[in-house]
Amino acid sequence: MFTFQNNYGLPVTGVVDANVFHEIERAYQNAVSDLPPSYRTAIGEPYPGRFIVEGDRGESVRIIQRYLNVVAQGNRAIPTIAVDGIFGPRTKAAVTAFQRSLGIEQNGAVGPVEWAELVIRGNQL
Repeated sequence: MFTFQNNYGLPVTGVVDANVFHEIERAYQNAVSDLPPSYRTAIGEPYPGRFIVEGDRGESVRIIQRYLNVVAQGNRAIPTIAVDGIFGPRTKAAVTAFQRSLGIEQNGAVGPVEWAELVIRGNQL
């Protein structure tokens, strides 16, 4: 982390704060944009940089809902949900069931761990 912070002109603290995370995300997006289109679709969806929670709306929620539905095909404990971009009670229930299947805290929020697992598992099925 120290090298990354130094190379990108950030304060060298060894801590990944919001500024560091956004710089990592920017570097990642730049690297991905240089790939051929066929490679870009194979790497999955980059984490949006914040927890996605009940009440959120938008494309990140749609992505979560699509992957939850794919994962639910192989795990009946996860309910299928509408892909409407609205993180409501049914999406939260599906996220909680997914967290339960992973053996992690069941708080109904999608952070980097849940996001990565959804993308990895959703692309394997």
